[in-house]
Amino acid sequence: MVEAASVVTPPSPIPTIAAPTGPAFARVRCKPEGDVYLNDRLVRPRTGIALIEVSSMKASTITVRHPEVHGIRNWSLTGAPGDTLDLGLYSVSTGVLRISCEPPGNGVIFLEGREAGEAPTRQIITTGEHLVRISRPGWVTQRVTIADRTTGERAREIVPSDPSTFAGVTLEIHEGHDQKVTFYLGPSLSSAEK
Repeated sequence: MVEAASVVTPPSPIPTIAAPTGPAFARVRCKPEGDVYLNDRLVRPRTGIALIEVSSMKASTITVRHPEVHGIRNWSLTGAPGDTLDLGLYSVSTGVLRISCEPPGNGVIFLEGREAGEAPTRQIITTGEHLVRISRPGWVTQRVTIADRTTGERAREIVPSDPSTFAGVTLEIHEGHDQKVTFYLGPSLSSAEK
């Protein structure tokens, strides 16, 4: 009798899965349309949706700016190769801010300490609190009136205790509201003495 030789089957090789390589992506949606920046570099101007290639395994910063409404949002993220990170919808609620000065003339307006044009002006800005002031060489703010044109609310008045050091007014802007701010200016003491 002949014995059968045993056959040894070599083990199957373990399949290897290649690690993903390449970039990661980030998706962001904006309402209203905004400018999208990657690491402080503009990559998508005036867009409602953006798919942005980001460096994989390295931190990136995505920023959406709404210049007309003074809105800004930042995300810091790190994606793995092949990932698509959905940052969601960045929606900005806005209101209208009208700024004027008496006597009429060119006064420079500041919102949150940044120059924002000359009076008179109408600006669409984000809801929430905003610090507003006006500057005109040789003039100081003697009083300010604030009225909500949407509700018909009677104007309230603010009188600075020391016009020479007046830092501005803080306003609460509500969604869809139209607020009017009037700065009443008078000559500064230093210019009146000249």
